[in-house]
Amino acid sequence: MGLSGSGKSTLIRHFNRLIEPTEGVIEVDGIDVLSLKEKDLQHFRRHKMSMVFQRFGLMPHKTVLEG
Repeated sequence: MGLSGSGKSTLIRHFNRLIEPTEGVIEVDGIDVLSLKEKDLQHFRRHKMSMVFQRFGLMPHKTVLEG
C-alpha cells in the first residue's frame, strides 16, 4: 500500500470527510463527496468507504456491536 507516514490514513480521512480539505475536489465513483449532506454522507461512508485500524481498541468486556 505505502510506507508509514506517506499519507494513506490522511487520504482516506479526507475521502470520509473526517478531515475537511481546505481546497480542491473529492470525487469518488462519480460522487462529489464535498457536496454531500449529512444523511447522504452517512450512506456514502457505510457503502463506499471503510477503514481497518492497526490498533483496534477493542473492549474485552463488550461485544463488537456494543463497542
